[in-house]
Amino acid sequence: MAAADSSGIRLLIDGTEFKLFTAVNISMSVNQVADAFAVDAVFDPEDSSQKTALKPFQYLPFQLFLGDDKLMTGSVESNGFKWSAAGCTATIQGRSKTGILVDCPVLDSHEFLKMSVADIARKVCQPYKVSVRADADSEKIEKSSCAYGKSVADFLAELCTARGLLLGSSFDGQLVISRASSIPSATPAARLEEGDGILLEASSTFDATRRFSEYTAATQYGGSECVSGTAQDSGIKIKRPCITVTSDMAQDASQTAKKLCADGIAASTSVSATVSGWRRPDNKRWAERQVVTLKSPSLYLSTEKSWVINSVNYKLSAQDGMTTALTLVPPASFTGSTSGGEIWS
Repeated sequence: MAAADSSGIRLLIDGTEFKLFTAVNISMSVNQVADAFAVDAVFDPEDSSQKTALKPFQYLPFQLFLGDDKLMTGSVESNGFKWSAAGCTATIQGRSKTGILVDCPVLDSHEFLKMSVADIARKVCQPYKVSVRADADSEKIEKSSCAYGKSVADFLAELCTARGLLLGSSFDGQLVISRASSIPSATPAARLEEGDGILLEASSTFDATRRFSEYTAATQYGGSECVSGTAQDSGIKIKRPCITVTSDMAQDASQTAKKLCADGIAASTSVSATVSGWRRPDNKRWAERQVVTLKSPSLYLSTEKSWVINSVNYKLSAQDGMTTALTLVPPASFTGSTSGGEIWS
């Protein structure tokens, strides 16, 4: 079974190494609680160590490397096998240690008093033996409740979104809480432009249904509005209001409305780019959280502007070789800013 050039990808499952692959797909994102991978590996069923490592339903630990860079640490969750006269392959899939937080519910406590987001995260992650790294945190929340059966990831995401925090996973499998607004301040790591030899293809979508002229954030008690705040999107010239009722409001209700407005602006513009290889021109790998500039007149992006890499997807196939698919989002996705003009031109 011929393997494609995996250029340094190594997968260690409970100490057993796999490094010959016919296909690779690795997904990592800024706001993805668990990163994930899927590979088609050359498999020798006569090799006892490989046979043991790929035994189904063991949730065995893995480490995934690109050269000396550790990309991911977690558990193997799915194995599939294929035999042909040409040989055997194993399709192996896994996620970061944090993957269990996506699948499983909050246990024990469902009400939290005067605790910060990081404090709550440590409490609800402890039963699953997932450690928490708080690069940022919130003030103490007077009271927070979790519905019975809600997943740990969904509960924590709600708390983080209202407070400008992000949830992600580290290369060593920790749940990471970070401050969204700090990401766009990074120096651009690369420049992408039509015809530059790096950018293979790109696409853009501008969805007007995701934007409104005015955003109102409100709490409700007994069927009546209790606390509210508003924000305007100056780019929308027709009357198109949006009212969101929420139980989790920032101390200043207008800040919640501004966040809803910024989220709407960001969600209305979707840009993807595929680049050659898994590394930038400076030989450092493409990664989420990096800032790039993009100029693509064909996509209504004729003015070079900064974009944040929200997610990366490393791909390897016999047909296309090594490519990286980037999902790009406007800086407003993280800063919450509603000013600065339109991203399209």
